[in-house]
Amino acid sequence: MNWFDFAIIGIGIKPDVRLAEAVRRGVVEGFRFMADANHAYTTSDAFYVGRALSELDAYWFEEPVAP
Repeated sequence: MNWFDFAIIGIGIKPDVRLAEAVRRGVVEGFRFMADANHAYTTSDAFYVGRALSELDAYWFEEPVAP
C-alpha cells in the first residue's frame, strides 16, 4: 500500500476499520493480528475502533489515545 491508496481509502476511524477488516480477510485462520494507533484517537473514537477490532478478533490494540 502506498500514500495514493490512503487518498482513495480515506483517513479516519471508518477507513481504519475497513483496513483492519482487509487485514483480517488477508491473514490465515487463527493468525493473531495487532493494531497500533500511536495515540491517534479521541476516547470515543478509540472505543469505536476498539469494538470493531474486538469483533475482528484482534489480539492487541496499542496506544489508542494519548497518555
